[in-house]
Amino acid sequence: MRKAPFPKQLVELRSRVLTYVPVPRTRTGRSYNYIDELLKHPIADGRHRFVWLVLAPFLVNVRKLDEEDAIEKIKAYVSRSGDMSAMKRFVEYNVKRAKRNGLMPPTLTKLRSEHPDLFSLLPREVSAMEEPPKTANPKTSK
Repeated sequence: MRKAPFPKQLVELRSRVLTYVPVPRTRTGRSYNYIDELLKHPIADGRHRFVWLVLAPFLVNVRKLDEEDAIEKIKAYVSRSGDMSAMKRFVEYNVKRAKRNGLMPPTLTKLRSEHPDLFSLLPREVSAMEEPPKTANPKTSK
């Protein structure tokens, strides 16, 4: 689609409406630190699900890598833990899908709660990175 200029007769209406639209939250990459660690520790099981659920969305939409760079990085990761020949098209498809749909990877906490089977496949170094749950103020009054 081409981007057309905003209609002049609606500029005032837009400015009045925008006062009620909340400011979008800025996302930090802190919740995805486990993926950087995961890239250092290849896994043999669950590679397909990690590619489409975690790696492709992370490299394309969080790291903002080009499709070709993301594909090469995932291929290198997968080939370290096993045969890559069966996954070539799968990796390419999922990188393009993640970019097209704007998919975001799950946080480590969400991975643990919604995909416990995948969480159990993570290396110990990665699964140990989970943030402890936030508790109420630990100060006690005397």
